[in-house]
Amino acid sequence: SGTTDRIKSLPFHTSENNRHETLFCLFSFLNAEVTITAPSMWTRPQIKEFKEKLMHDQDSVITVGRGEVLTLRVPTHQDGSHLFWEFATDHYDIGFGLYFEWKDMTMPASTETTETKEEQVEGEKQTEQGQCPLVHEIVPVSRRDSHEEVYAGSHQYPGQGVHLLKFDNSYSLWRPKVVYYRVYYTR
Repeated sequence: SGTTDRIKSLPFHTSENNRHETLFCLFSFLNAEVTITAPSMWTRPQIKEFKEKLMHDQDSVITVGRGEVLTLRVPTHQDGSHLFWEFATDHYDIGFGLYFEWKDMTMPASTETTETKEEQVEGEKQTEQGQCPLVHEIVPVSRRDSHEEVYAGSHQYPGQGVHLLKFDNSYSLWRPKVVYYRVYYTR
């Protein structure tokens, strides 16, 4: 269908909106020896103040196009122990989910084509032939009323890797969504 994915690697840059083949490498750790702490999530009502604080920082405001999924890639930091995030939108809701991509851990790739392959988006990687990074779902993608209050959360690093914050607007046929966000780590 018309869904496209974009990747944004923090603190670097946003890739262009490309149609591409997406590797689906989401596996759960049902029988693994890895313990992943559940995230803490909350909301707060100070949405106007939050958006006013961020609106002039071009690195803190993104537009997720209609029918699009935008992924923010946030690597773990050697001095950090927790990832924190906050976000809000103008006028309409957006889907949000959190995933963790493990460093140096791979699984066999299964490939599904969502669009014809024109160009692979930077940040999506296939490590070896037939292998892709192991990704764990922390928070399933769900629509959030982020136009009514600020959504926030934190997650303890489960190990070395990259947190993937997904902003999903794939359900919207007509409206792009403006997202105001902050992502940071603490010790």
